[in-house]
Amino acid sequence: MIGSAKDSLMKTTTKSLLAGLTLAVFAALAPVCKAADGFTITAPLSGRAVTSCSDVTLSGSAVIDSAGVASGSSSPVNKGNVATNGNITLSGSATVQGDAIVGPAKHVTTSGTAHIAGTTTVATSAFGCQPVDLVALKNIVQTTNDNATIPLTTQGHHNPLSGANHTDFVMSGTDSITLAAGTYYFTSVAISGSSVITLSGPVHILCSGTVSISGGSVVSSNGYGLHFWVSGASFALSSSTFKAFVYAPSASASLSNSTLTGSLFANTVSVSGSSHVTRAIDDIQPHVAITLPADNSVAADPAHVLVKGTVSDGETDVTVAVNGQAATVAADGTWQITLNLSSGTSPVTVSAVATDAGGNTTTATIHVITGPPPAISLTTPAPGSFINTRTANLSGSAGTSASLTVNGTAATIAGGTWSRNAFDLGNDGAHTLTIIGTNASGSTTISPVVTNDTTVPTVATVVTPSPNAAGWNKNSATVSFTCTDATSGIATCPAAVTVSAETASQTVSGTATDRAGNQKAASVVVKLDTTAPQVAISSPLSGATVTSSTLTVTGTVSDSLSGPAGVTCNGATATITGGTFSCGVTLASGNNPITVVATDAAGNTASATRQVTYNPDSQAPVITITSPANNTFTRQTTLTVSGTATDDVAVASVTVNGTAVTLTNGTWTTTLTLTGPDGV
Repeated sequence: MIGSAKDSLMKTTTKSLLAGLTLAVFAALAPVCKAADGFTITAPLSGRAVTSCSDVTLSGSAVIDSAGVASGSSSPVNKGNVATNGNITLSGSATVQGDAIVGPAKHVTTSGTAHIAGTTTVATSAFGCQPVDLVALKNIVQTTNDNATIPLTTQGHHNPLSGANHTDFVMSGTDSITLAAGTYYFTSVAISGSSVITLSGPVHILCSGTVSISGGSVVSSNGYGLHFWVSGASFALSSSTFKAFVYAPSASASLSNSTLTGSLFANTVSVSGSSHVTRAIDDIQPHVAITLPADNSVAADPAHVLVKGTVSDGETDVTVAVNGQAATVAADGTWQITLNLSSGTSPVTVSAVATDAGGNTTTATIHVITGPPPAISLTTPAPGSFINTRTANLSGSAGTSASLTVNGTAATIAGGTWSRNAFDLGNDGAHTLTIIGTNASGSTTISPVVTNDTTVPTVATVVTPSPNAAGWNKNSATVSFTCTDATSGIATCPAAVTVSAETASQTVSGTATDRAGNQKAASVVVKLDTTAPQVAISSPLSGATVTSSTLTVTGTVSDSLSGPAGVTCNGATATITGGTFSCGVTLASGNNPITVVATDAAGNTASATRQVTYNPDSQAPVITITSPANNTFTRQTTLTVSGTATDDVAVASVTVNGTAVTLTNGTWTTTLTLTGPDGV
């Protein structure tokens, strides 16, 4: 390939023709020359000193060898090999320091002390004599070249281009000229005398006619600075030193008392006199770099990864293979290829191997991440949840994570699950966790929030209606619960409970639970008595008439549940002893209602009433015996006695011989038993 970036890294070489003709060529580090495809130094040129489509003749003291190989070496590492489709003839002391290959049914003939140091082989088939299509190359180069940049000669101020089309290159005498790096097209080359040509960079020349260089030498570090292609019929080098790779497949090439360093490919080759052909060795490693994608970058489409880079070599053209696949190398030394990396284990290694014509290789390697970053999650405790401990055992899905951290501390990964036990969340409150899972493809970060609440909620009870001071309700009571929690909030609060059945002591309980699972219980005792107490007046009798303004009222009181709490008689507080009460009331003249009110501990009330007449009487009552008559005689031992009893106010009681009798409507009657001896 012509004009690759490897040409831009060529070392500066200085070539000067001394003696009659001095031709100086400087191949320097320079930009890639403009050149057409077809100037690549292929394996025949890079691997052999001489290649011929027909016969090769060596005579005199001619030597074919390789740079860096000691003369006479029996097994040189880099041999000055000779290959031809014809015969090889050696005479005089001519020597090939390398292997010799002749065409099918062809022969190697030696005479005198001439010899071949390596092996001699007869090929089974002829090789192709047109590895480069010079006709196609000529069509390109004769219209696209750098001829316009050729200046006038330094001393003679002559234009070296002449002929009908100004494509014949001619120099003679002691003149000099500098050619810039580039590609040039000549129809003939004729250099003689002591002229000097300086090349300021890598140069490619195609000459479509004859080439004749005589009387000088070309001096450089090696021949890679000049690729000299000839499609004409003659290439002649006499009494000169020429450092170049010469490709002239249709030409008869002759070297007479000259030195050629590089490689020679011609139709026929004749090397005579003290001529010396030395194969140039590519001893510089190529340079290769991958510019796209970046190392350890993530491929969006692993099946179609575009890989780009640069390649250069200081001496020969170079090829690039990426993961074993040939990449396309452009004239400016850039290359690219699209790879399918979807089947590799991420990260996939991408290796670009640059190989120059001398077999030197250099490798550039990057890694491409083809798998996605891990998918991770927190499952225990669930994101957004509440827990009731300061320390928690955390776990979740690790996906493809190779490592995972929680707030910077490493978690344990096993079977696609990560865990971090006894993780200290800190004081109560909401905590944002930074969980980072990492694999070869990159990292994934999640930030779940977990709230810890180690404080139990508060719960209060309210009884409606409120019990009295003694703690009793006399109507159905409802117990309500009020729950609060400052951190996580209340999850459940007990429902209200209504107590409607009488009870001396019913405990109503409820438990509050916050969102973290903390619980707090509360209870209250409800005492309910809905039944009124029992109260009865024993004295005075209903309708009684009394003569005293103060009256003692007595009676009984009871309550089976809460017990009597108090008794009043016309508002006066009674004394309760056991199940009886006693209280005093003050009467007014005339009819007096007496109301006794009993109250139990729950506040239920019951009442009893009496009507009492108060008569402040100053006259004694009148009592008469109506039967029997006074001084009545009787033989009976029992006697019925009747009479009347009246009073201006009221008769309180009547007794006969000390025995109380019943007074009805002012009359009374009783039966007496007469005892003792006869008489009054």
